Amino acid sequence: MKKKLLFVFGIVLLLFGLLGARYSINATKAQVMYAKSRYAQGSKSLSPEMVYSNYVYASNLYPYNFYFSAYAGEKFFYNISNYNSREAAENLEIIKEIAADGIEINPYNSQLIYLHMRMLETESPKAALDYWQKFVDWYFWNDYNHSVLAELYAKSGMYEKAMNELKYLEKNPKLLDHTKHLIDDAWLFEMKSKTPETIQSIPNK
Repeated sequence: MKKKLLFVFGIVLLLFGLLGARYSINATKAQVMYAKSRYAQGSKSLSPEMVYSNYVYASNLYPYNFYFSAYAGEKFFYNISNYNSREAAENLEIIKEIAADGIEINPYNSQLIYLHMRMLETESPKAALDYWQKFVDWYFWNDYNHSVLAELYAKSGMYEKAMNELKYLEKNPKLLDHTKHLIDDAWLFEMKSKTPETIQSIPNK
């Protein structure tokens, strides 16, 4: 009886060992694919589609590398202007999926939170602002976070709040100047939308 128990116990250990080895191999393959997609020579020239394909492959092997999620999403996001409207819409859906998957793994990663906020902004600027406000409350002492918040305030017409965020950027003159331009751009866009020419162009109902 004792020998049988030892035999069964040995089989169980062997199975766990094999499963562990397989998990380790898959994780290593996924990490190698991430490294090739981001750091290998020539990786900067990879298209967003290729990076996404590599990301899907790696995620099927090891779905816990949120850094790969962030990188794949950013690849599409920062190249979105290179696509036509139909392609851009499709890619935005991909970014939403990537960001959601990544945040599920790590809800505190600032890159994924930023991507998720920008995707919210395409549907509801108010929802994006509320989401980012909560993030800034949690991760307060970061210049860039306040810069983005100022931009979102300005886009929502809250210019006083936007200007109030500038005090957090005083130690970063370059970012301060950039943020002022973002606020100015939001104001000019709003003024342009209210010009008599724009009003006259609206068809009578």
